[in-house]
Amino acid sequence: MKLGSENPSLVSMIRRLFVFLLLATAVRAEEPMAGYLMGYSTESPDGIGNSPTLHLATSEDGLNWMPLNQNEPILVPYLGLKGLHDPFFLRKQEGGFVVMATDQADQQTVTRQDIHVWDTTDFITFSSPRLLKLHDTLMQTLAPEAFFDPEKKQYGIIWSGGTDTHRIHVNYTTDFKSVGPEEVFFDPGYEVRDATLCHEPDHAGYFLYYKDSVANRLRGSRSPTLAPRSFDADIYAKPTCDMAIGAPIIVKSLHENRWFLYGDYGSLHAWQTGDIGTDNWQEVNMRDYTPPLNVRHPTIIPITRAEMDRVIGRWGRPAWNRLKTWNFPSFFVRHEQAIGRISRYPFDPYQDSQWKIVPGLADANCVSFEAANFPGHYLRSIAEHIVLAKDDGSEAFRNHATFVKEPGLADSSWSSFRSRSSPGLYLRHANFYLRLEPVIDPLDKEDATFRIVY
Repeated sequence: MKLGSENPSLVSMIRRLFVFLLLATAVRAEEPMAGYLMGYSTESPDGIGNSPTLHLATSEDGLNWMPLNQNEPILVPYLGLKGLHDPFFLRKQEGGFVVMATDQADQQTVTRQDIHVWDTTDFITFSSPRLLKLHDTLMQTLAPEAFFDPEKKQYGIIWSGGTDTHRIHVNYTTDFKSVGPEEVFFDPGYEVRDATLCHEPDHAGYFLYYKDSVANRLRGSRSPTLAPRSFDADIYAKPTCDMAIGAPIIVKSLHENRWFLYGDYGSLHAWQTGDIGTDNWQEVNMRDYTPPLNVRHPTIIPITRAEMDRVIGRWGRPAWNRLKTWNFPSFFVRHEQAIGRISRYPFDPYQDSQWKIVPGLADANCVSFEAANFPGHYLRSIAEHIVLAKDDGSEAFRNHATFVKEPGLADSSWSSFRSRSSPGLYLRHANFYLRLEPVIDPLDKEDATFRIVY
């Protein structure tokens, strides 16, 4: 039977369906990026939050992050040392993603010749776990990243390591299952680590940021090509920041001509610029960004709305929040020995800063603050003091543990909390302790303004 001559209407319908599928595929391929996905391991000062596993967080703006799965791991390695650090995500040319990471079980770096690799299409299921050997030399193999080289039509895997001093090395691959020989990718003549690459067509080239291990700062180089050693000659960004810092990551804004530079120093610090081609990084005020809890050495990629909705739908939003203070944005509300106070982040036990903000115990139109790690215990006032206490079921307890949420007194995009039992008094901090006091002057308003974050 000749389908074309015997049933032309069916052929026409099939052709229309084929065109529709092609158009639908093109629309999906061109779906705009709507936010970001971060991957990271976690550490905290006393080790309570140390987890050499993969965690995920999402963000609409690249600055304020929501951890998924209650900030618990979504992927635990079972190969090699059975732990990971320095994860990296790459959207592959052929579709899907590759996940790479340093094979490391704790904070002590060890001599390794391979890295962790997984494949995923959705960051929900991960397939083909493997250890990918990059070289035969006895040296550390840290902080892998990857890029697609359009001239070579291959992927390059860059990583930190060295027998005498750390340099940035590269291996080329087409499938992340086997690699070509290792070669030096970047060596400015002093020890460098933690290289990250970004491509900016408007600036006619590529940018490489890294940790200058001598200055103990972040620096940047650029090159019109991805050829090995091409970044050695044009180091244009002087050491950024005035602290020991590493693990740089570049994030380009999806909505404006702005770039963010993150660096890891116990917690994430951020800088921004309107022109990545010039050395003009300015520190971002900590009021304007909130990294995930206990994040270390993250990777960040843009994702579509569908991808974001899918990963949030699978792993879930946190059941808790944290409260950041307006005039001390590196400080968070916590309880310590049953006393309400603020402390500079990071600290342990970090769980003391996690709160379930629930309908007010005395009025559902208000709020109460339940300690996530002590269920049934709430912040309440006793005279002017704020303490953490167990709900005794009394009307007095409910009244003193209930607060009216209002626009922030120092910043209306933040929040302030007025006592329901004493309407003229506000929750504020003074000398790092929480108190219930009247708000009289501008400083009082700053002390009484908080931001609800994750």
